[in-house]
Amino acid sequence: DGKQHGQGTLRCADGDVYEGEFRDGAQSGRGTMRHSGGSVFEGEYRAGQPNGRGTKRWPDGDVYDGEWRDGRQNGTGTLRCADGDVYEGEFRDGAQSGRGTMRHSGGSVFEGEYRAGQPNGRGTKRWPDGDVY
Repeated sequence: DGKQHGQGTLRCADGDVYEGEFRDGAQSGRGTMRHSGGSVFEGEYRAGQPNGRGTKRWPDGDVYDGEWRDGRQNGTGTLRCADGDVYEGEFRDGAQSGRGTMRHSGGSVFEGEYRAGQPNGRGTKRWPDGDVY
């Protein structure tokens, strides 16, 4: 049928390079996408998009390891930021949403609800000096 199937490499006009599995002409299965902008995704693909477990590394040093759906962080995962902050919890449409814990490099910790990447709703913040809010 002329469609890619099995292991292979796809070099895109924009400079992105995908190495991995193909099914019915699309990235499906395990693969690695090296984006021309410097980010790298390694993990599971379905119908040409990251779907399932995977890890993405950005050029600024941020790393996300967790669940993906339709090319975006969706489900549970861990985001390790270059500045030392670490978020563990739920993601929706590429941002922290739902229950999660953010451990800041300065020592404070927020545990609670997030929406669209920001604390939103109930939660507890603890500072290194013992203060709790």
